[in-house]
Amino acid sequence: MHTLVIKKIFCSFGSEDNLTSPIPVTEVYFQTFVKEDYNGATSSQTGLVFTILKCTSPPHPPGQVQFRIFAGNINLTSSHQVLYNYDCPPGAQLGVNGEDCEDCVAGTWSPGQKVPCLPCPKGSYTVKPSRNEFCTPCQQGFYGIQIAANSSDTCQKCPAGSASDKEGADKCFPCIPGSFSNMNGAIECTSCKPGTYQSNEGNITCIPCPVGRWNNQINSFTCYDCPIGSFNTASGRTGCLPCPPGKSTSNTGSSVCSDCAAGFYRPTHSFSACLPCPPGRFSNATGSVICQLCDVDEWNSQLNSTRCYKCPNGTLTVNQGSTSCIVLKRKLVAAPNSAPLVIGIIFIIITIIILICVGVYFFIKKRQQEIRRKEVAAIKAIMDEVA
Repeated sequence: MHTLVIKKIFCSFGSEDNLTSPIPVTEVYFQTFVKEDYNGATSSQTGLVFTILKCTSPPHPPGQVQFRIFAGNINLTSSHQVLYNYDCPPGAQLGVNGEDCEDCVAGTWSPGQKVPCLPCPKGSYTVKPSRNEFCTPCQQGFYGIQIAANSSDTCQKCPAGSASDKEGADKCFPCIPGSFSNMNGAIECTSCKPGTYQSNEGNITCIPCPVGRWNNQINSFTCYDCPIGSFNTASGRTGCLPCPPGKSTSNTGSSVCSDCAAGFYRPTHSFSACLPCPPGRFSNATGSVICQLCDVDEWNSQLNSTRCYKCPNGTLTVNQGSTSCIVLKRKLVAAPNSAPLVIGIIFIIITIIILICVGVYFFIKKRQQEIRRKEVAAIKAIMDEVA
């Protein structure tokens, strides 16, 4: 709609003689106008209604416009300042001459009304002059870096190692650690599968976990060392195997198990290191599953022993697997922390001595009684002979 400011006038399509049925095509308003009469005199009037004999479409742009007007029976010409507010349709703007709406050129767009054509932003384009209310966005997996792009060729595929899942992107995003893209134009990145990893962004592949390492999750950005007592022998593994009995590993991340050293053992399949033989036991070979007990009259008191020791003369052990020897007469040769055993042995010795003493007492007493009976019998015999 074009706008003057005060009163209505009507535009009539046709010649200046066709004034009988003026056609109201739009509302316009006069702010002021100056009229020349037929005598050449001028006068100023406001608030009057006139009929425009000739109109153009679209309406006149701002500026001085000559109108032929009819007032009464006098055909006059008047000049007016046209103040208008004309809306172009979407995809068009007012032309340079101010009289026409022109289509937006390729690479531009307009929402219409009074907005001039604007360049398409990055990630979009228009291909030819048309009523472009919107720019066409680059599709998923593509991006555009050109402003006012006028061809779909300006949308480029996301390079391998990146992706875009939205339309109209002006850049692609690199694949995050734990994912990859191995083709151009990816909409999304692919997760690294279990047994593989990727610690950097923007990569085109995932890396298998090396020998001795593992992971069992998707999107992993690292692998983990096999723990002590376990191993694996190939890359890309999702777990580790326990070492067999008698074997283990000395470090994490191992690809092979080794025999337990002499003095150590490992009884089962488990994620553990080789264990030291406890005091009273020994292992004199590698790869042991159990530790052997020290025999009777042998002992040791240290961890991870490879042998047992004979008890010195005058000492002994009570059971297998002893950690010390006991002295029969005066003292004990004992390993550290053997006080309870020593006390027990002393108690046994004292008990034996007491029992021996009691036995000797009753033996002597019985002997004395027998001697007494023999003496009494002898005396009785003598007295019988005398009588």
